Amino acid sequence: MHKPILFYTIFLVLTLLWQGCKNETTGTLYGVVTNSRTGEPVKEAHVELSPIGLETTTGNDGWYQFSEVKSGEYKLVVSKSGYTSSEKSGILIEEGPVRCDLQLESIPSFEYGGHSYMVAPNADDVMTLADANSYCQGLTHYGFSDWRLPTKAELEQMYINKEQIGD
Repeated sequence: MHKPILFYTIFLVLTLLWQGCKNETTGTLYGVVTNSRTGEPVKEAHVELSPIGLETTTGNDGWYQFSEVKSGEYKLVVSKSGYTSSEKSGILIEEGPVRCDLQLESIPSFEYGGHSYMVAPNADDVMTLADANSYCQGLTHYGFSDWRLPTKAELEQMYINKEQIGD
């Protein structure tokens, strides 16, 4: 008499466990990345979903999407050369779509003598000379990958012409 009850109890527990594993919910995370100053979409921005390491790139319209994401809490990190990175933690994915828009702040730059120059957005972004040289060697921006630091003579000319190039 106890054997059938034990059998049915084990069967019921295994069935419930199997159903719980089978019905794992997933959702979709999507959004648009825009320039914080202009509101324009940022195309070709790198978007990463942590801790699972899913990655994508925004389209020409700034949109991104991650489909079939398991339910849970995630962090979104967006970056692009010429912009400061942006991240948002605590994104809760459940069944269905979740929208998360982010803005990137463009790093100010200016043109002088046929060259583009980027300006550090704040004092926290000041680099050592070695770090700045290394940064320039790995930089791809505006379709160029041959960036370098200005020479002393170029810096002197920029200082002389500071009013024309925006201080």
